[in-house]
Amino acid sequence: MGAREQLRQNSVLELGRHIVADIRVENKEILTDINFFKKLLYQSAIKANLKVIGESHYKFDKTGGFSFMLFIAESHISIHTWPEYGYAALDIFTCGENAKPWEAFNFIIQHLKVEKVNVMELKRGILDKSIERFV
Repeated sequence: MGAREQLRQNSVLELGRHIVADIRVENKEILTDINFFKKLLYQSAIKANLKVIGESHYKFDKTGGFSFMLFIAESHISIHTWPEYGYAALDIFTCGENAKPWEAFNFIIQHLKVEKVNVMELKRGILDKSIERFV
């Protein structure tokens, strides 16, 4: 069944899964190491059955923090770091039945010395029952 037909029949179309995590780490220095995170995110994509199609990053001179975005065919994995607070914001947004976003998340967390993590999964797509106005 196609996406439009699924939407007409169910008024719901789940298109993706979005894991959002706030992470506090013991080692604040690691949050300035963009090469460590580049390798970690690439490896997490492999573990999650995701296809990497590109990347982008920006390093903040004042704090040493950075934003790193891994573009995947299924959407993206990104991390934004604030080493001065020992904090990182991680997003893993995937689409498709073969994607395993929790595998990517667990792989990343296992390679960090985490003090605390708050994580949630959002279902992405057209989830509103009053969808008729869009079809």
